[in-house]
Amino acid sequence: MERVVAFEPAYVFIGTPLVNTITVRDIWASQQISQYINAPIRIMRRESTRPSLAPPHEELGISIAKTGGILAIAVDIHAPIGIDIEPTSAALGMSDLAKDHFNTQEINAIFALPQLQRDDASLKLWVMKEAVLKLTGRGVYDGMLQPNTAHIIKYLVNNSCRDFLNFYFPVNDKTAHKCSIREVFYHSKKYYIALAQTAQL
Repeated sequence: MERVVAFEPAYVFIGTPLVNTITVRDIWASQQISQYINAPIRIMRRESTRPSLAPPHEELGISIAKTGGILAIAVDIHAPIGIDIEPTSAALGMSDLAKDHFNTQEINAIFALPQLQRDDASLKLWVMKEAVLKLTGRGVYDGMLQPNTAHIIKYLVNNSCRDFLNFYFPVNDKTAHKCSIREVFYHSKKYYIALAQTAQL
């Protein structure tokens, strides 16, 4: 384990497995989580290839994201969880990608920004949206129209992610998706990392 970021009540492990295959990544991730909960655990793969934990720890929330050779693992001992991570260098051209995936309100809000801010805002939204998709058991191919993040875009670009920025997206009158985003440095490279959890309203 090379870096731990606290997203209370969850923890995120960031590191670089020696071999970048699913099997080796899962073994490495199992080792990190085992150290955290002080009990041996094993990551399994569902038919959809989504990660889960083998009994008796299947009640733990787990999510895995990778970018390049970097692996980020989120674990919550109480509830489901979703994570995504991307290098800030991936922002180049993201506003064009947003036009193909985001909803009309979001696209209009992004392209109302000064040109130099559009790509970075699009990358932040992408990371947050993908974390929420993983929380709900879906993926990018299921669509990224929700959650609607149009109302937070100006706040997102006008505030630093050096500390946590927390946003709530209501699901119904009782629950919301809480999405936290911040920037982290790993091996002198900057990343945006987002974590999605379910919160009670």
